[in-house]
Amino acid sequence: MVNDTNPEEVSHIIETIFPKYNTIFISPRIHEAARNKFISSAVTLGKDLYLIPELYNSIVMKSTLMEFDDTPALKIKKFGLSKFESFFKRILDVSVAVVGIIVSSPIMLACAIAIKIDSPGPIIYKQERLTIHKKPFNIYKFRSMVDDAEKLTGPVLATYDDPRVTKVGRLLRTMRLDELPQLFNVLSGNMSVVGPRPERQKFVEEFEKEIIDYNKRFFVKAGITGMSHVYARYDTGAKDRVLFDMLYIRDYSFILDVKLILLTLKIMFMKNVAAGVKSNKYKNFDRRMNTPEQRGIYGDVFSNKESKEKEDDNVKSI
Repeated sequence: MVNDTNPEEVSHIIETIFPKYNTIFISPRIHEAARNKFISSAVTLGKDLYLIPELYNSIVMKSTLMEFDDTPALKIKKFGLSKFESFFKRILDVSVAVVGIIVSSPIMLACAIAIKIDSPGPIIYKQERLTIHKKPFNIYKFRSMVDDAEKLTGPVLATYDDPRVTKVGRLLRTMRLDELPQLFNVLSGNMSVVGPRPERQKFVEEFEKEIIDYNKRFFVKAGITGMSHVYARYDTGAKDRVLFDMLYIRDYSFILDVKLILLTLKIMFMKNVAAGVKSNKYKNFDRRMNTPEQRGIYGDVFSNKESKEKEDDNVKSI
């Protein structure tokens, strides 16, 4: 029993009661705001979660129908990879990294020479990023910007047609060749071939304030490529990228990783799709994320784009 209109009581239950149990069972009678907070917290704590469905949300996510006596319930599996999935993902990572390093070694040599000739500064640069469980690590990339690009500005996000990008760097970015040294990050175990984009601490802190459940993208290792790399564009907003990250973690499979790796190769060698591959399947997904349970699990990243599109149309008409 809980007074779900009292935020302090809701927080108290999450902090003191939730850690004692492996499974959380949530009644549909709890108000939406409290229910969403309970669901989100249960997912963050890695709990098994049960919801009693109502007619309108009976097809929620990937769920299994269970029965408690004569009461039906939906079991939503833990968000993230199982130990079994993580094991085979690691095998794929090591295999792809070893083959990738061997096959791309002539290309990496050519990139190194071109960078050295094009502009002064180091060929490889390292930068601290965050991976699974927000663990910091040094990421390695071919330098695509002028040396000390952030000397005057401090940490800032790169923008489309960024003036700091060198001529060779622009070519490397277009073909994603600047990412090749990250194969060594994969071998070391800090990264995966496929996963969410590795982000910097400063930007993570900013995004966590703006995007609900942003921290759940750290349930898996950061990746060289990923769903957001393939289906999004360079200037795609942070919320939409997080949407792709959530979709990837939710739908993870060995086959999905292979598919995204192959699509990444397509992007590298086809200039007209270098900005991202479109997909109606994932473009329209968020329009189906309209139940409290779905929003509670994955947060406001599943916003309704239809309203945004209408706003855009109104602006154009004005």
